[in-house]
Amino acid sequence: MALQTSIQPTVTSAMRDAMLKALTTVPTGPVAGAALSVALIKDQTFAPNHNSTVADCKAHECDFTGYAENATAVFSPTNTSAPGGRSITSAMDFIATAPVAPATFVSNTVYGYFVYSGTNLVTVEMLPTNLSVPIASPGDFVSLTVLVPLDALQGA
Repeated sequence: MALQTSIQPTVTSAMRDAMLKALTTVPTGPVAGAALSVALIKDQTFAPNHNSTVADCKAHECDFTGYAENATAVFSPTNTSAPGGRSITSAMDFIATAPVAPATFVSNTVYGYFVYSGTNLVTVEMLPTNLSVPIASPGDFVSLTVLVPLDALQGA
């Protein structure tokens, strides 16, 4: 699969407000909290918005065999020449595994992802339909690089 650029990530109102507040002070730690988690979305009808919550996203989270959210995602500051300029990024893989007998393989199609810290939803993005990723058998995987632009301060 070729490298794709985010089309329309949604930064939540709470995260936008935290980023704006951070611009007026010298940060002493990460804006979103100490630990960010990344999870995948399996429901193509899910329509997140600026008021979506972690619970909203978790109701549509993937559950293919071997899936686990990435609760140890390490985000690093990144400067890019792309629109948005400064951002934080993290790369990770989600890999389907063979089920343990007598269980059967659970498949999903990945339609998006979300980033959160505790109950704070940082960002959520649905992929265009032509970029959805089918997870149909053991060994299928999603290799994801999440880029959260710090200049993407969208209004509520």
